[in-house]
Amino acid sequence: MRRSFPQIYPHILTVVLLLMISAAAHAQGRGGSPPDLQQREWALGHIPDEVNSHFSRKNNSTPPPARADFRRLQIVNNDLMRRFFVLHTADARTIKSALDEIRKLAGRLQTNLAFPAPNPPAEPAADKPLFEPAMRELDHAVMSFVNNPIFQEAKVLDAALAQRAGKDLNEIVRLSELLAGLDIKGVVKK
Repeated sequence: MRRSFPQIYPHILTVVLLLMISAAAHAQGRGGSPPDLQQREWALGHIPDEVNSHFSRKNNSTPPPARADFRRLQIVNNDLMRRFFVLHTADARTIKSALDEIRKLAGRLQTNLAFPAPNPPAEPAADKPLFEPAMRELDHAVMSFVNNPIFQEAKVLDAALAQRAGKDLNEIVRLSELLAGLDIKGVVKK
């Protein structure tokens, strides 16, 4: 009996070795990676699909707020200037409402577009300007802002143009606040 026991021991050792080799070969057949690594590999392969689904046209049904404010600023300004200078039908309440909306839109555009702050003015104006010339200045500032090449061409990235756009926005806010504070009743007919 002594002799039979040592002969079984090498057979058990051989079976264990075969099982280990079989397990290693099986793991290599799967790619040798644990399940969480396989999931990460799958997720990395499908990232473009998920990104594209988030930015598809159906998910972006409304224009970005800055684009809507940009368009609205033009519309309100054009309507105000047409009523005041061409049709002469603007009353004090309409003018004040339009100026308030222009100021709000320009303020939101300043926040959303984050243009560099322009240099502060050398010295503030001491006296109140006349209403009609100030309205023309406001129109000029709005038109300068909306016609800036930074908005016209998709790939224009110019620091000077960005500085000018920021200056125009500040001027729009300043003039709309100034005009809203002036006595409009003496300027327009009822």
